[in-house]
Order: sequence, then C-alpha cells, then structure tokens
Amino acid sequence: MRGAPGTGRSGIALAAAALVLLAGARAAGAPASGPLDVGHLFFAGDLGVGQLRRSGGGFDDDQARFYMAGSGGFAVSSRVLLGLEIGGWLVEAGDIDDPGRGAGVAKLFVTGRVYPFRMSGFHVRAGAGAVNAWENAPDGIDAWGAGWEAGIGYDVSLTYSQHITPFLVYSRGSAGAVRVRAVTLGVGYTWR
Repeated sequence: MRGAPGTGRSGIALAAAALVLLAGARAAGAPASGPLDVGHLFFAGDLGVGQLRRSGGGFDDDQARFYMAGSGGFAVSSRVLLGLEIGGWLVEAGDIDDPGRGAGVAKLFVTGRVYPFRMSGFHVRAGAGAVNAWENAPDGIDAWGAGWEAGIGYDVSLTYSQHITPFLVYSRGSAGAVRVRAVTLGVGYTWR
C-alpha cells in the first residue's frame, strides 16, 4: 500500500497546534455551554488525523491517515447525547481514471457523549458498531466486523448552540481477518 503524501508526524503536530489555539478561544470570553435540552437534536462533523494500524489479512501498516466523520442524534438527558456516527480513515484516495485505486476503513457506530460537569463543554465520548475495511483493487478486500471507540472532547462555544470541538479518540475493531486500531486527534463542529 502506498502512503499518502504529507501524512505522518507533521499532520499530527498541525492538529495538536490547532487544538491549543482552539482551547485559547475559550479563555477569550466565548459564552459558556449550558445544560442540554432533553429531546433537542444535535449534529456534528469531525476532521482529523488518525494514527491507523491495520494488521492481519495480509496487512501490516501503521501510518497517519486523514479522518472524517459525521454524527447526529438527540439529548436523552441534560448531560447525555445519543446518536449515530458514520465516518472513517482514508488509506488511499480513489482515482476516477484508475478504478483499482482507493482504500479505507469505515465505521457505523451508535455513539454517545456524556458531559459530567454542569456548564462545561468537556465530555467523554464512546461508541460501538460496524467496521468495514475495503479496497477498490481487483484482489482487494471488502470485509465487515465490529468495533468500539472511547475518547474525550471539549465544546468551545461560538454561540449558545454552536461549538468547535477538539477531540482525542481511541478506536479498535476487526473486519474479517483485518484488525484495526487508531488514535485520532481532530477538530469538529457541533450544533446542539
């Protein structure tokens, strides 16, 4: 598998610098997050860099990969969000002129966020569900399995309901014979 150009430690360092800058925005006087309204919907989109390790099934690689996910759901209490999340890590970009190119690891999880402190954007997130390891190559794989994730995040308020959300998540799963692990650092947009 070819590595994507521009990935590696520089991508992780850039994401870490962005998190530090966003955390400083909280000290600059952004409005505080309030308790969640029960039944209120939430939507989130995340971008980041994940140190993705694939092993087994003919794979043995461990590289930084682009990560993207979207989620949505509702508040089941004043401090708990539940919903669905779809996303994953791009291993190799597809090419319209070469249909054999393209690979990734996708996930479809039931996800939750718990805000343990009143009037704070800090949260613990967790999820579990289906994992798909795929390749477009003629002899590539398209295997499904199960996985889970756990992490932390912080909603930096832009307005009462709009937030920039730095996060750090550990994910693990297997799809057929392929075992997957990832540590992902990123920034998201959350509307809740």
